[in-house]
Amino acid sequence: MNRKEVAVAVAPAAEPEPERSLNLPFGESEAEVVVESPLVSRTPSSSSSLITKLPTELICAIAMKSGFFTAINLMHTCRTLRTILSAPEAWATYYNPDMSDEIIENTLSVTTKLTQFDHLVFGTWSGLPGTRGDEGQRREGEDLFFEHRAFDTDFDFLGGISAKMSRGGMLKIQFFEHRTTLPCYLTDIQTKLNSGELAPTHLPTTPGIPDEFSSTPPSAAPLFPAATLAPPTGLRIPHTCPTCTYFDTQTIHKSTSLLDHNMFAAPTLLDDAITWVYTHLDNRRRVKVKVHAYQGPLGYVSWRDLPMVHCNEVRVAGRALRGWAWEFWRDVVERV
Repeated sequence: MNRKEVAVAVAPAAEPEPERSLNLPFGESEAEVVVESPLVSRTPSSSSSLITKLPTELICAIAMKSGFFTAINLMHTCRTLRTILSAPEAWATYYNPDMSDEIIENTLSVTTKLTQFDHLVFGTWSGLPGTRGDEGQRREGEDLFFEHRAFDTDFDFLGGISAKMSRGGMLKIQFFEHRTTLPCYLTDIQTKLNSGELAPTHLPTTPGIPDEFSSTPPSAAPLFPAATLAPPTGLRIPHTCPTCTYFDTQTIHKSTSLLDHNMFAAPTLLDDAITWVYTHLDNRRRVKVKVHAYQGPLGYVSWRDLPMVHCNEVRVAGRALRGWAWEFWRDVVERV
């Protein structure tokens, strides 16, 4: 072999123009679907051709070990890898902790009216009864809850939020009322009140006008009509029944009294949120619950439109899913 031939053999191959695909997923253009990762550079087609000669199972294992963003970058190096990794079956082992340890995060943001004497409670429970016709059944898995116990009943319109996180980090939320506002609870109080188990409160009544000061003839009606019986203000009783037994499964992880919180020191700072972060038992999924106080600056939404709840801001390995990456995650990885 002469010197010229040796030089040609060892010279690195120039990176060719990326191969155009006539069947791009989701109808996007090549420029839109490429997601560059800070961890790897765009793989040359010569390396891609070597990978494509491996068994499909090994290709999928390499992609899962490399991480989500690296895997979708690898998809755009040739048609073969794109075809393999575009199938949901290729991501079947992504949630296996032996194949990937990437953290999946989601944020649940709540904006509502808060006052200084309110109480915020965060925790886990068995969840609300199912909504698919399976009355009395509980959804499987870990459910989170946030309950706003307002001091001023005029702002007690939120109640609470129950959230369940899927394997892919998507949140499904439901609203619930306080236990103390449920018909079964109020009926129990009234029953105990009527039976004498509870000491009632006598609501004051407006007395009539004495006859000597009245132009009307004396009436046979009593001067002070019988007062109405009502439960004592702020009364709480032990109560459980099949209708609300899911409240008995609550485990409180964080309880915050706003009286001890500094968020009201600067009422114009809307970003000063009360935050609770929960890590699921698999140590790969995290939910961040952020509660913002509505302060009502000029041009802001009316409090009658509260609460405002926003979720499904998913981050994988610390990076937010945007654009095509979010669509691929939602339509392929999430459905595995």
